[in-house]
Amino acid sequence: MRLSQKDREALMQFARETVTSPETEARANEAYEAAATAVIAHVDDKFPPRDMQVLKRYRVAAQDLCINGGEWIRERRFEFRKDDPRVPILPKGSCDRRTFVWSREEQNLLDQYHYTMAAHKEAIDNKLCHYRALIIGAKSFEDITAVWPAAAKLQRKMDSKKPAILLPVSQASIDFIRQDNAGTAA
Repeated sequence: MRLSQKDREALMQFARETVTSPETEARANEAYEAAATAVIAHVDDKFPPRDMQVLKRYRVAAQDLCINGGEWIRERRFEFRKDDPRVPILPKGSCDRRTFVWSREEQNLLDQYHYTMAAHKEAIDNKLCHYRALIIGAKSFEDITAVWPAAAKLQRKMDSKKPAILLPVSQASIDFIRQDNAGTAA
């Protein structure tokens, strides 16, 4: 079945949702945990949680996902994950209006977190380049599922009535995707 532009967009969206990098994700999660623990300890020292609970009852404090701080001229913004139950409660006000002064150790943990997150994002983007090449260059949906079996989940959603634009796909991209999806069944 030939692929329309809509089909290709659906496949790219599926790739963005499913492609992972377990190697860099594990390091990013470890760095997040270390940075979050340091930020929570620092914030709890300045704004005791029991006091913040009282202020929250009177609607003058709320959970703040964004914590801004720095050491001298280097500022780092730390954003808690939305599903993290440890998000601190702070007096109401935006992240940009409240700046904490980090210790050198805290700043190093935040720097490490930002570096590992950037490396993780780059690893995902590099993988997505290979998937994008496959999606753009494939002549049919069957060509894609032959290389990327997990894409078969989208077969029912495909609208393949429009002509496709045909481009060549490098063998290196095909080999990479086959290796990246080793053992993944549709």
